Amino acid sequence: MQPKLQIIVALCVKNRGIGLNNSIPWKLPGDMTFFRKLTSETSILGSKNAILMGRKTWDSIPSNLKPLKNRLNVVISRTLECPDINGRLHVSKSFEDAVEFVASDKSIDKIFIIGGSSIYDLALASSTCYNVFITEISNDFQCDTFFPKFNQDAYKLIKYPGHSTSVQLENGIGYQFTCHHKIRNTVDDVKNKDNLPIYSVVAMDNNRGIGYENHLPWPYIDKDYKHLISLLQGKTAIIVGRLTWESMKDAERHIEGAVYIVVGSKKHLLSYPDLICSFVPTLVEAVCLACDFYDDKLVTKICFLGGSAIYKEAIESGLCETIYLTRIDASYVCNVFMPDFESEFILDTDYPDDYYNVPYIENGIQMTFQVYKKK
Repeated sequence: MQPKLQIIVALCVKNRGIGLNNSIPWKLPGDMTFFRKLTSETSILGSKNAILMGRKTWDSIPSNLKPLKNRLNVVISRTLECPDINGRLHVSKSFEDAVEFVASDKSIDKIFIIGGSSIYDLALASSTCYNVFITEISNDFQCDTFFPKFNQDAYKLIKYPGHSTSVQLENGIGYQFTCHHKIRNTVDDVKNKDNLPIYSVVAMDNNRGIGYENHLPWPYIDKDYKHLISLLQGKTAIIVGRLTWESMKDAERHIEGAVYIVVGSKKHLLSYPDLICSFVPTLVEAVCLACDFYDDKLVTKICFLGGSAIYKEAIESGLCETIYLTRIDASYVCNVFMPDFESEFILDTDYPDDYYNVPYIENGIQMTFQVYKKK
């Protein structure tokens, strides 16, 4: 598999300027902290990240900071005479050689492209560039070097997990951290991720009903609610339809470590937009985004949380591997129903948890927690 590339850049929004006289024309300690944190932090113990740059970018780094610490610095230059420093500095003759060199190093976790303009252009042309982190500076600055234009229709603006998107002000300069993520609409590689749990969580009555007027049709059941939260906790990518998101309880929207991806139109969303990582038009795009987060070690599992259309596509596409079902032994008035899954899934009667396959009664309602596995 080809290595994934990520771009990080600070630019003036109005003119795309990134530098003047081979230096940065603004002073933003907050952006420097963001750059250092993003390019230094790894998700694998004992690994390090690589930062790829052109000759001029290397020259612009103060000599007392070279090479930038805790990262493998790779300089792309045909003329630079600079000895390699094992694990810290390497010189490559071309962009392709640099990427190949870094990809061959098993200790490298992530690869960041940090400039300049021509190197950015080569990275943007690569099919494996999937994140463009842009610090958007609202003030005007004179610049003589510019970030290349790229096809923004091929990218989607997302709220990258763990990063603030609020507008900040420093030294009289307004700026904002943004992330443009490459849109993917194929899940061919998803099914090859053997260690990635992908499952659905749903409660269903005797008539397969799961909702009425965008609410649960039965009274609140504390045991079922705690069961739901237990399955969502941790580093979970939660994929939901817009109406399901609107119906979720406040606590369900604030689960620590969870990443929320809503399938639907952003313009129709009414509540808590700041909690949502991204709005996507299709389930496939949502799963692709979640898988990229999985590759980045930001999530460890993917959960489909409804509604009916989300469940149906997840089941029919073969993406959903497990269904955690709360079977409500009663009938209620419903206008939303769970699609057929029994033809593709089988009840796991030996699930290794005493919590399942045992009837419970709460508030006069009998329920059984069950686990269905894909055949």
